[in-house]
Amino acid sequence: MLNLMMKIKKYKLIILILLVILVYSGLQNPYIRASIIIRQFIPLNAELLEYNIRESNFHGDGQDDFYFKVSKEDISNFIQSNRDWKEYKLDLKLRVDVPIEFKYVKNAKYIFHDQSPDTEYEANYNFAIIDLDEGLLYVKTIDT
Repeated sequence: MLNLMMKIKKYKLIILILLVILVYSGLQNPYIRASIIIRQFIPLNAELLEYNIRESNFHGDGQDDFYFKVSKEDISNFIQSNRDWKEYKLDLKLRVDVPIEFKYVKNAKYIFHDQSPDTEYEANYNFAIIDLDEGLLYVKTIDT
């Protein structure tokens, strides 16, 4: 009987180790990591505009594009605080709530829309994430 209990304990340890390996390898899969990031993004200020993991050619190597819509109020504040916002080589700071887990993604594409009566324009900007610090997303524009 004691021998049987020892075997069960040994198998429990082996099963636990296999489960840990399985979970870890799952988190290494870029498709799974992307879906985790997306689920964390949805309740935050940045609204998911369009994103399909497989169609976006997601590799998890920092070269992937993400598409998010930023509210009109956010882009208006952004432009007011950055008068020379059309200068593509300028370093900009854009306040967006993002999870720390997003840090490993090096490139992100943000599409800004503002069609208010005062300023009618629609513009696309590409940004490279530099760093995240307490919810402040430091970005650098990329030539398009």
